[in-house]
Amino acid sequence: MFPPSFLKYFKTPTKLPTLKTPTPFNATRFLFIASRRLRI
Repeated sequence: MFPPSFLKYFKTPTKLPTLKTPTPFNATRFLFIASRRLRI
């Protein structure tokens, strides 16, 4: 779905958006919603 470098970038807790639970799943979900909002 995403390139490895892309996932690696979002797996780093420092670059993750402020979330209550900084997990890779939340990161990808947040990104999916953000990318959708940007496209619309």
